[in-house]
Amino acid sequence: MPQTPPLMEHPAAGSTPFDPVVAARLFDLSEIADGISLQLREKERQLFWNGRINDTDFSLIIDLSGAAGHTSPEQIAVAAKLFWYCYPQMYARFGLPDTPTHVTLRIEDFGYGIAEAWDDQVHIHDCWLMENPTDFDCLTHEFAHTVQGDWQDGYMPIHEEDTYMVERFADYCRYLYAFENGRYNDTGWELQTPEGEGNPFDAVRFWVWLDYTYSTPDRDIIREMNCCIHQRTEAYNEAAWAPDGSAWQAVFAGTGAAGKDLFALWEEYLASGMAYLSSGVAKEGETAPLLQAFPLREAIRVRYADAIRYLNVK
Repeated sequence: MPQTPPLMEHPAAGSTPFDPVVAARLFDLSEIADGISLQLREKERQLFWNGRINDTDFSLIIDLSGAAGHTSPEQIAVAAKLFWYCYPQMYARFGLPDTPTHVTLRIEDFGYGIAEAWDDQVHIHDCWLMENPTDFDCLTHEFAHTVQGDWQDGYMPIHEEDTYMVERFADYCRYLYAFENGRYNDTGWELQTPEGEGNPFDAVRFWVWLDYTYSTPDRDIIREMNCCIHQRTEAYNEAAWAPDGSAWQAVFAGTGAAGKDLFALWEEYLASGMAYLSSGVAKEGETAPLLQAFPLREAIRVRYADAIRYLNVK
């Protein structure tokens, strides 16, 4: 079977034009949404997409100027599809006026152990997908950080000097907004059970449970938390985010969690059916025991339907 021609040669070999036939086939995003256009920026070694989703203009640049060709064209295509599948959904739910709608993904053969994000830039090491060929949702995690924006010390939850909710938020998004309903994610990345994450500050699964159990279409606990942190007022300073603090009560107001502190909610979670079921599968296409018992991703699609109404992929 013939191999797919490369989009470009190794940078050391000079600037070779993108193959437009290969690009047109690989980067057809019509299965995700209509009206996303692609430009090939050969001199800059970039692929540029733009499209209008839910009345918002989005764009993605994949910059290969620092790549050495370890990430295959097919993997680059999945990364592009993942952005258009996941990012506008997260933006529609969590986006604020300063949340980027124009994002650059840099695939680079230096630096990052896996991937990093800041401002409107996401970086992934050029060897990561070659060595971990199903870990595309590490990018969902990083794109979530871009949606999350700048959570500043002094105005977000802290536990034992750990800004724990920064990573909990990104992993929450990684699980619930996993590309193609977890096709790649669930074979290699799982939500930990209480044996692995033994308190509400470390447990991503706890926040998935809390949102599923207590959020409503009108009172989205995770969105409210994000909004409160971004206000950066004394009402939501570090002390207010103590387990029984006023910041959490503002977040929980109007839900069944109102008046409860984090430790009381943790005990509820431990007694729930969600705490210990496996979220992983052995093969692509299988449904994990956790999702068989609790339709977590479907609940997000139903509760926040406007965030995904443009998608062709279910």
